[in-house]
Amino acid sequence: MYIPERSDYRWRWLTLLLAVIWLFAGITGHQPWKPDEAYSFGLILELLQGGDWVVPHLAGEPFLEKPPLYYLTAALFARLFGHWLPLHDAARLATSFYLMVALAALWGAGRRLWGERQGFYAVLFAIGALGGLIRLHQGITDVALFAGMAVALYGFVLSLEQPLGGGLLLGMGAGMAFLSKGLLGPGMLAVLALVLPLVSGVWRTPAYGKALLTALLAASPWLLIWPLLLYQRSPELFHIWFWDNNIGRFLGNRLGPKGSPTLYLRILPWYGLPAWPIALWMAWRNRDSLLRRPALTLPLIAFFSWLLILSASAQGRELYALPLLLPLSLLAAGGLEQLSQSAARLWRWSALVLFGLSALGIVYLWLISVTGWTQGLPHGLGRYATAISQPVRLWAVVAALTVLVGWLWLLMRAGRGGVDALLSWVGGLVAVWLLTILLLLPVIDRIKGYDQVIGEMSRWLNPQAGCVAASHLGEPQRAMIHYYLGFRVRRLEVDSQAASCPWLLVQTDGKEPAGRAGGRSCSFIWSGSRPSDRKERFELYRCR
Repeated sequence: MYIPERSDYRWRWLTLLLAVIWLFAGITGHQPWKPDEAYSFGLILELLQGGDWVVPHLAGEPFLEKPPLYYLTAALFARLFGHWLPLHDAARLATSFYLMVALAALWGAGRRLWGERQGFYAVLFAIGALGGLIRLHQGITDVALFAGMAVALYGFVLSLEQPLGGGLLLGMGAGMAFLSKGLLGPGMLAVLALVLPLVSGVWRTPAYGKALLTALLAASPWLLIWPLLLYQRSPELFHIWFWDNNIGRFLGNRLGPKGSPTLYLRILPWYGLPAWPIALWMAWRNRDSLLRRPALTLPLIAFFSWLLILSASAQGRELYALPLLLPLSLLAAGGLEQLSQSAARLWRWSALVLFGLSALGIVYLWLISVTGWTQGLPHGLGRYATAISQPVRLWAVVAALTVLVGWLWLLMRAGRGGVDALLSWVGGLVAVWLLTILLLLPVIDRIKGYDQVIGEMSRWLNPQAGCVAASHLGEPQRAMIHYYLGFRVRRLEVDSQAASCPWLLVQTDGKEPAGRAGGRSCSFIWSGSRPSDRKERFELYRCR
């Protein structure tokens, strides 16, 4: 049995501290941000106002892009904590909940695959990933998918020795992934489950077969209840969800962003830091036993099979690469203690340079925002700086200095091994994240949020203004108007009665005026946009 040394407790408590800060920093204190958070909160808002959980709605219209698990969980947190926090902040606590589930599953998987210490290393690699820093702190359904995939990986790890327990976790994780984002997550897990016994005899056992059967039974309620209820409610809406938003998006249709087969290969060099170099080195160093050791086989096959599936999809966003961080973290955890002192030293210096320069950049941007000094800045940055300003908040400055001192203390106390190098990296990342929140959050919030422009809009539009028609208004915009103004617009594109509304709200790129709706004459009333946003503009008309 492994008996931890006294020095182990130091970095374990430090890991716990960094994890807790990472879990909650940036979760509250800002409005829903464009685009993903804004429309996600619109779905949550409908649930809070008595909406239908079987058929998710956005601003009064059915929205079948994703199943409702995250939205239901966020609505529950909003009801529990909405008396003490703004509603959107309370709802975003669901993100911290799912991240805790993901990290707990990752810790358990790393511990089972490699040993006691490696479970903590896997957690550190995950919270230190550059690609997950912003996305995993947003109120979006991909966080629940991330948690489901982590739970499923833990189930795979347990399946060889504890088929019942492993199968239950695998089925639960697949179900969470399904009710978070549809068929993609379970599809990725199914491919992994089939490929493992094909490439490695370790997985061709009765125990593994029993685990898969248990997983199928455990996942069945998750996979069947909501789709059957949706089909019972409306076969047409079921078709929209199943074919258009799952099969169609993967094969390529007009919905969603167009992908590229090389997208994820292009972003992984920065997205997967710091795990991928160590994972790659670990795989090369143990290339003779890759298919004989489950600790190597599982994360390696998971990473490459998931990468191929994501790359084969006709749609792609960097956001979709979040599950890839899980197997990378597991594989890198096994090689951390085997790093040479020279490699660890290079890693520490890289962390110091990267996060030190980032901290200086954040302080520089903060100085611009409080002084308004933009001389010599690039045009784009200067445009943002002149549009956004903020007062000096003394408490935030003191807290930022405390964060910098804490990170410098961590660097000075770091040893020469890989564990200390990883702690230096994660400490630097957390410090930069905290500095961003303390010094720049008000600026970012005004740039990414809608409260200011909708506040200007509210001088004419309010719940007593009557019917408001909308043209080319996007999902985030409709959701935020519903949240801040308390009413739902009626889109001309889908509502034949909207043309009779006395108000017309048009979203444009700032180049094309509206002027008419349904043949009626409309008078221009107001136009506005989010600070420094030149690609999205709102125009309000009064129509006769």
